[in-house]
Amino acid sequence: MQFQIKFSVIVPIYNVEKYLRYCIDSILSQKFVDFEVILIDDGSTDNSGKICDDYRIKDTRCKVLHKVNEGAAEARNKGIEMATGEYLLFVDSDDFWEDTSFLSRINFLLEKKPDFLIFTFKRCNETGDKIWKSYPELDENYVNKLKYEKQLKYLVSKDTYIVSAGCKVVRTELIKSKKIYFEKGIVGEDIDWSFKLVVAAKNLIYSNESGYIYRVRETSVTHNVDDKIKNNLYEILVKWANFFEKSKNEELKQAMLGFLAYEYYIVLGNCVGKDISDEMNLDRYSYLIRYSCSRKTKLCKLVYQCFGKKVASKIYGYVVRKK
Repeated sequence: MQFQIKFSVIVPIYNVEKYLRYCIDSILSQKFVDFEVILIDDGSTDNSGKICDDYRIKDTRCKVLHKVNEGAAEARNKGIEMATGEYLLFVDSDDFWEDTSFLSRINFLLEKKPDFLIFTFKRCNETGDKIWKSYPELDENYVNKLKYEKQLKYLVSKDTYIVSAGCKVVRTELIKSKKIYFEKGIVGEDIDWSFKLVVAAKNLIYSNESGYIYRVRETSVTHNVDDKIKNNLYEILVKWANFFEKSKNEELKQAMLGFLAYEYYIVLGNCVGKDISDEMNLDRYSYLIRYSCSRKTKLCKLVYQCFGKKVASKIYGYVVRKK
């Protein structure tokens, strides 16, 4: 597969006129210039679509697609179809890159041509004037000398296996040849997509790079938990727990069930006030607790063992809401 450029940066957009220019400017201001920006206007009803068209006129690196609203997953999938870069990056339209050298650093990290790169991120408040780190730094040399499955297990054990698409750079040929697309119509599509990627890939590079800035907004999906979110997270848990239970790759199985232990606690926390056993067959997946291998999940395991499922779910729920 021949590629015209190094990077395709995909930005799904829906009613974010307040933040969109800042997001796009942070991308176009990069010192490394061999990239395209694919702006997918997902049926916005505010001024976002016009902003996209303005940038297409101003900078030939910008491609724009206006489409009916189908959600971020399908918007990203359309961007993947349009991509001509060797590697893909995803940026949510209310987030941004911290400085003008971010893409230069990313390009340097891809020297060994991995299937994908994982990096970390920082958070900022809604106005963007306060930025804070989200993850501790790991020994990159140590992580990147490990075998692929051991890398994953190590990252999970350090609470640094990040599922967000925004914190990955992925090889376009792998994504297109293996059809690693985002599941349409669900919440938590990054989690599902990340598992697909892990199964298809053969190698990765980890970096402490944290130039991606995630804007914490009270109206964002991750801050508003409804029944759809609860059900989708449960369905993703079931799908991938069943998959990795049967995996013949024991190291990959251990790593991913370790991550799913964390997801199990999240699902429990989101079911506060419900009859958990009747609504969801969570007892079937309580075995995931024994795969707890990180500081967070070991603490969750201790709470579960000391207080039982119902009390533990209330404690997890409180923590989830405070995140």
